Amino acid sequence: MAPRLKDIAFAANVDIGTVSHVLNDRPKAALLRPETRERIRQIAEKMGYCRDEFAASVVKKSGKVLAFVSYDMGGIEYTGRIQNGVLDEAAAHDYAVTTYRLTGNNQDEILRKLKGWRAAGAVFHIPSLDGIQKTIEELNKASIPYGTVNLSNPGGIGVTSDDLQGEEEAVKYLVEQGCRKVAFVLQAREDDSEYVKARIAGYRRGLEKYLPGCPEEFIPLACDLQGLVDPVEIRRAVKAFERKKIDGAVCISDHYAFQLLQAQRAKPFVKVVGFGDLLAKYCIPILPTVSQNFEEMGRRCVRLVLEAIGTGKIPEHGNILLPTRLIVSSRDVHIKKRREEK
Repeated sequence: MAPRLKDIAFAANVDIGTVSHVLNDRPKAALLRPETRERIRQIAEKMGYCRDEFAASVVKKSGKVLAFVSYDMGGIEYTGRIQNGVLDEAAAHDYAVTTYRLTGNNQDEILRKLKGWRAAGAVFHIPSLDGIQKTIEELNKASIPYGTVNLSNPGGIGVTSDDLQGEEEAVKYLVEQGCRKVAFVLQAREDDSEYVKARIAGYRRGLEKYLPGCPEEFIPLACDLQGLVDPVEIRRAVKAFERKKIDGAVCISDHYAFQLLQAQRAKPFVKVVGFGDLLAKYCIPILPTVSQNFEEMGRRCVRLVLEAIGTGKIPEHGNILLPTRLIVSSRDVHIKKRREEK
């Protein structure tokens, strides 16, 4: 039989109310001596006591549960990194996490489950806010804080990376490597996603600062949902590089950069930089890439959501841009050093 509060109170020689204050982290517990609080916790642990979170959620109208809701992104590797950050930070604060996948027509089902679990807050990994407007309205009505990861959330909680700064650094790196005409490689389909706009803006600012006078060159490539480009498209892009005398390319993602790198293995003439640090470490030669700290995005978003749960209001610093980091191979670093020595 599981130990009850009165069993712990008897063993600790205190009343049940005192045990309840300590084990439920209530403000009155702070009035007790530290050694008393510690003794109660040790006795509870030794007896195998586990707090009934469901019972507590009935009293508080919400439990120590967060929801992680991701759009249909299960095949994208970085979703797992974001989720790891969410799980680690939630666990550090004794919160459990329930996970859901948005498929485009299951918002009502997810909302029912959030309410059923008495979720205290939610973290969304989605391409835009447009697809969850109904969910947002219901969460606001229920005063359930939520945040977005890898996406800004004006007026709310949103944690993403500074992609503009990252792409600007990529252009700077290529110029330092001797490139004099840098193109931007992106998907052929029209995409007004936040990250696409930011990376294009970073490319343009990089040209203005480090290659003034260099014309913008956009190389669109058609790809499937997994980011794989048809070999014919790759060959077309390589010919465009040769024809336009392009010697450097920053890419919207590692997927494009990797395939361009492979296409010119026999005769490399265009230096390529990826984005996301998703495939770079598997490439030979190593692919320079802009790294995003996906785990930290998840952790930081959870912290902000928990702050909103605790205070009852959205933090003033709710929208955060985490810095990116350019990762290059040791060989590229040595080339740069030799040039600086000259």
